[in-house]
Amino acid sequence: MKKLTIALLTLPVLLVGTTVIAGMQHEGFSKCDRDGKMEKYDQKDRSKYMVKKMSKKLGLSDTQQEEVQKLFSSKHEQRQKMHTQMRTLHQATRDLDPNAADYDQQLAKTKTTAADMAVNKVEQQVNMKTEMAKILTEEQMSKLDDMRANFGEGRGKHH
Repeated sequence: MKKLTIALLTLPVLLVGTTVIAGMQHEGFSKCDRDGKMEKYDQKDRSKYMVKKMSKKLGLSDTQQEEVQKLFSSKHEQRQKMHTQMRTLHQATRDLDPNAADYDQQLAKTKTTAADMAVNKVEQQVNMKTEMAKILTEEQMSKLDDMRANFGEGRGKHH
């Protein structure tokens, strides 16, 4: 009888304890957005943050900082437009009906749109890199390329 009473009393405690522990968010791990550093900045301040970080790592002069800041600001609108187009494309993909009579035509149109957007994205990346090359010295560009190569390393790993 005592074992049954103990078992019945500990079961609710274990359930509540498990629920509380599962609901807890560990500080610093609530979002994996660049180790939580970027989430405290709004979109306009993000470019300033990136310029500050680049300035520290690449040793940018004041004029270079201003030019990079202008470049980031001008590219922001393009990125927002592309983001909106991607959302529209994803919604169109989800809305495709495989049972529709013109499914093949809709699918072909969606594929063409996705391909055009991919080409546009690559063009924007190349364009950004050439514009950065105009601003930075060769040594700074090589450092930036190294930073880009190492960017993904260590992401998602929590020590």
